Amino acid sequence: MKRSKQLATSLFVLVCVWVLTGSVQSSHEELDNEESNSVVTNPNVVVKTSISSAKLIHKMLTLAGHVEPYRMVTLRAETSAKVVSTSVARGQRVKANQLIITLSMNDRKAKLKQAETALQQRKSDWRANVKLKNKGLRAKSTVLNHAVLVATAEAELAHIQEDILKTQIYAPFDGVLDQRIVEVGDFVDRADKAAVLVDDSHVLINVQIPQNHLANIQQGQKVTARLVTGEEVSGHVSYIASLANEETRSFTTEIQVPNPERQPWLGLSSRVELPLTQYSAHLVSPALLNLDYQGGLYVKTLGEDNRVETYSVSIIRHEMKGVWVSGLPDVVNLLIQGQGYYQKGEHLNDDVVKSVAVSELKQEQSL
Repeated sequence: MKRSKQLATSLFVLVCVWVLTGSVQSSHEELDNEESNSVVTNPNVVVKTSISSAKLIHKMLTLAGHVEPYRMVTLRAETSAKVVSTSVARGQRVKANQLIITLSMNDRKAKLKQAETALQQRKSDWRANVKLKNKGLRAKSTVLNHAVLVATAEAELAHIQEDILKTQIYAPFDGVLDQRIVEVGDFVDRADKAAVLVDDSHVLINVQIPQNHLANIQQGQKVTARLVTGEEVSGHVSYIASLANEETRSFTTEIQVPNPERQPWLGLSSRVELPLTQYSAHLVSPALLNLDYQGGLYVKTLGEDNRVETYSVSIIRHEMKGVWVSGLPDVVNLLIQGQGYYQKGEHLNDDVVKSVAVSELKQEQSL
């Protein structure tokens, strides 16, 4: 009898546990279903959204560079003489073929007169011998010898004339006289430096392209650069080295930039942005980027049924006004305010959703 009571008690306890477990599980399932289908309503948190459309942009390669002259030439003396006058001061602009430095003539005028007289005499002797040859009184070889003397006299005259021209040093192109190495009274010999002329009608920005990005750079490609002064300039790739630097394995590249106003850019540091791969991307505020448990970035959006959605994104380019990200649909409704209060999959009541026009985005403070 006692054993029967114990068995009945045990069965009763088991039945109670089974009933209670089933009820709790059913209650949890009903609660989960209610939560998944419920509409979140929080009148204290206003959700603001804005429609964003994707644009085609380039991922940019940013490099440090410096500005160099488009052309620079060192003017050298081509004859030996003393400097008698200088026509241009350092820093002054000059035109092509403008006189810069004048050297002394010394005895060049006398040598010129001597060469001219000698040539006249040689020609007179040659003509006389030609007449005698025609009369049969001179041999042909004699006439040829006099012709050689005429040619020699002409060469000597041309030499002294050229030497006289070399006493004046002219600018080969328009530019600015960056340096004038000689002064009045200095003696210069052949090949001595006299002045340095710089052509700043264009400038060259010199950068080093890493070898892994060389395939993305082409001659003639449009490039934007920002100078250390804050000025933004545009140009094109005018030169790419065929051989890499042995130490850095990078390729020297030059970007030609017009400088019609002759701005003093030479020697300045610059930051060059070279366009690489093209992407379809959205411009968003950095405040809209969230970090997941794996360290990736994602953005919250609002679907057509007012359900919060998330998209994994990658940063393509940084700008002062925001970041360009890829990974979003072509047109998306971004959560720009109140996104921190709602999670993926939650439904929002229409009363707490406010659409913001694109023109108003700059005034919004994102959470």
